[in-house]
Amino acid sequence: MPCLAVPSLTIENMDDNGDCEDEIDLRCTPAASTPLVRFTLDGITLGDYTAASCSLGTIDISGLTVGRHELQVHAVSSIYGAGDKSEPIVFYYFDLSAMPACAALSYDDATSTLSDSQGQSILVDLFQIVDGTEVLMAEEVTLPYTMGLRIGTYQVVARPVQVAAEGHKRRGDASAAKTVDVSSVTDACGVTYTLQSDDTIKVTAYSADATATSLMLYSKVDGYSVTAIAAEVFMGHTELKSIQVPDTVKKIGARCFKGCTKLSIMTATTPGLDFYDD
Repeated sequence: MPCLAVPSLTIENMDDNGDCEDEIDLRCTPAASTPLVRFTLDGITLGDYTAASCSLGTIDISGLTVGRHELQVHAVSSIYGAGDKSEPIVFYYFDLSAMPACAALSYDDATSTLSDSQGQSILVDLFQIVDGTEVLMAEEVTLPYTMGLRIGTYQVVARPVQVAAEGHKRRGDASAAKTVDVSSVTDACGVTYTLQSDDTIKVTAYSADATATSLMLYSKVDGYSVTAIAAEVFMGHTELKSIQVPDTVKKIGARCFKGCTKLSIMTATTPGLDFYDD
């Protein structure tokens, strides 16, 4: 086969990151000795063109899967078939028409879970609005998502993310802002602390699945003093042997320790670490 010069190939509307949407503009410059050129996309032939009309121009790529694709051009002889081919142009396709909408958010205080109001499973970036400015809270998490926030009030927005490949991403429109009021937090041991109307904290629950034999209750949670333990919180936890209760606690509800048959030590301690201190 005669030696055919490799044509050059460019995509004119591909951005600096190699990203494309919906369509691409192809431009090919063949050598004078090349009678035909053949375009291939991911190894599939798009067509053979003469040197005089070798530019495919604008082609629709909306039928592609979201991800990484390769476009090449071959030098072709009508007698000997395909010759050498260009280096592949790699591009990343995004189908923005398929970007999920996240128009509204919902928040379940009991489980600290943020969800899409339509129940969709969506990859999103989460932002908190602070003084009118969006501040990234969590990058690329899937809704529903357990927030793990501290006690307080938040304005939260979510922006859907579409991932092509190899770090190439597109982001859709932000959701409407959702006010999230966090009034309860649960520590690693399963003890739930809840903010009261008088800006004090009450221990309101203990996980039924907890297995710890000893506990130390916090004296403060996010700066609020722990002053009470609700009724029946630890009732029936026969595995508990000791609980350290801080001296900030002034009221313990009825039957709080009923059935804790192994519990023999309860100590009032000096105020301990804030819940989120290391």
